[in-house]
Amino acid sequence: MVGTTRISCCVLCWVFIVLALAGGGIVALANLMNSTWCAGRIVREFPSEYQDYAAVVGMISCGATGPDTSFVMIRRPNKKFDIAGDDYFFMIGGDNDIDVA
Repeated sequence: MVGTTRISCCVLCWVFIVLALAGGGIVALANLMNSTWCAGRIVREFPSEYQDYAAVVGMISCGATGPDTSFVMIRRPNKKFDIAGDDYFFMIGGDNDIDVA
């Protein structure tokens, strides 16, 4: 009787360990899928003479997962500026020297 109780306890411990590892793996995978490997940075800003608008020239670098990309965005006075947002005027591959007139 003592031997079967010890085996039952060991099986229960192993089941708990496997479930904990599986749960941790699921959480880690979910965090990995929601993260981005790219980093954006502002290179220059060109202020407009109209209110607080500005053309923002920047660079997105994704390291080994993709090519560098230059972009131009419009920063609006009534909207929170988000470099990771979707307000791109245009994007062009590579590291480019962009001037806005």
